[in-house]
Parts: sequence; structure tokens; C-alpha cells
Amino acid sequence: MPWKGSLKPPAGFTKPPKNQGAAPHIKAKIEWVHGYKGNKARNNIKYLLDGSIAYHAAALGIVYD
Repeated sequence: MPWKGSLKPPAGFTKPPKNQGAAPHIKAKIEWVHGYKGNKARNNIKYLLDGSIAYHAAALGIVYD
């Protein structure tokens, strides 16, 4: 590809570390989610067999026991 020789990185550019796309080495535990928009969503909350409630808020799947 002849165009690759004409491209130059911007001034002050540093390459990111090789593991930048990897998941972090920590485990996050969410204690509480504030907010629930149920007025425009249908069938998005359910009772599970063990009596807990499952629903979603934003991009989280929540099981409330």
C-alpha cells in the first residue's frame, strides 16, 4: 500500500499499551441503581421463581432480592 509511507503520526503521539483493549483486573459490585423508567417500557419487570424481581435500567440487568 503506497499511501502508508506518506502518513505520519501527530506531534507528541505515543502508542497505547498493548493490553489497552483488555478488561480491567478489578471486579465492580453495584450496590444500588437509582432510577427506573417504566412509563414507556412494557413487560420489562418480572418475578423470578425464587421470589426476587428482575428488571433492567440503562444497560444493567438487575435482580432485586
